Amino acid sequence: MKPKNLFIGMLLVIISIPVSAQLIPLHDEPVFNPSLINPAQSGIEKGTSFLMTYRNQWTGFTDAPKFVSIGLNSRIKAKGRYNHSGEVIRKSRIPRSGRVGFSIHITNDENAPFTRTGIQAAYAYHIPLDNGALGTLSAGASVSFYQQKLDVTQFSDFQANDPAMANYENLMIPNLGLGIVYQYKKASIGLSGIQLIPLSIDHSGSEFGEKVKSQLYFTAAYLINISKIISYKPAILVTNTPQSISVIQQFHLGRHLEITGIWHTTSSIAVFTGLTISNIRIGYSFDYNYGDLTYYNETSHFLLLGYLF
Repeated sequence: MKPKNLFIGMLLVIISIPVSAQLIPLHDEPVFNPSLINPAQSGIEKGTSFLMTYRNQWTGFTDAPKFVSIGLNSRIKAKGRYNHSGEVIRKSRIPRSGRVGFSIHITNDENAPFTRTGIQAAYAYHIPLDNGALGTLSAGASVSFYQQKLDVTQFSDFQANDPAMANYENLMIPNLGLGIVYQYKKASIGLSGIQLIPLSIDHSGSEFGEKVKSQLYFTAAYLINISKIISYKPAILVTNTPQSISVIQQFHLGRHLEITGIWHTTSSIAVFTGLTISNIRIGYSFDYNYGDLTYYNETSHFLLLGYLF
């Protein structure tokens, strides 16, 4: 299939998905771990990274939401297995032209009384257009499985007898994702969707239930080199769950320090500071909500720990 036809086909599939709230809530995580929301981002940086993130949201609330993710992102370059002298001793059955990327993420979301734990695996293929002269088109797909649990011990007797609660079982929810990214020189644009299969959870046959809603994302970014050591990368992220726009202002000072400011139309701002020492990357950000929740919550905290190799 020609790259142009592949791009158009995946675009039509993604935008034709019915837009309906999300299964796994994501906030600033996609900014620093984009393969979570777009499988085409898997291996796009051509290296390998291991990343852990932790978010403690709305610290002023009892049982405030907490989100943890652990992920591996890599680009497959080897064409086979080699011995110590460099001789190929086993060729791979999978084409390894340096264009294949993959990622795997394990996530856990605690939003009392619900807990959702899952795994997402993604495959991406990166196509240089006209040997890179026209940029690179990346396409990816992901498969995910999430287990949703309900802790009924947190309810009163009256609530526990609710039909929807009485019939609730721990559920294993499968789903799929698709994504595309186009890069040309210092600009990039992406479109993706996760949780694309419209599932309805009926809570063990009761008339009560909920729908797993599709999450759609649009991203765009442009890199500006201000000087030899300072770079500036403005970006935008648009999503339907919840309907919001995030305006991102990212600065890199040399190879070691990064500062990112994020403004969400959902009445919150975030400031992230990251530091890379050798192959280790660490970062922290706080989110401040200036909307209706201001009186009740202090802030939200986000921690990042990564290893690049």
